[in-house]
Amino acid sequence: FLLAINAVVVLLASDWVEGFTVHGFWAALAFSMVMTLVSSVLEGNVRAKVVRA
Repeated sequence: FLLAINAVVVLLASDWVEGFTVHGFWAALAFSMVMTLVSSVLEGNVRAKVVRA
């Protein structure tokens, strides 16, 4: 469900931000999935560094 909410936010950002364009809900959903994956990987790397310190 959060992916769908993120997709709607991406679509809204596409309307509001000049130069940022997303064509359709499915493209926004795909972008949301990639954004979630990248965020999870980066968060995991940060946690691993904090635990090691």
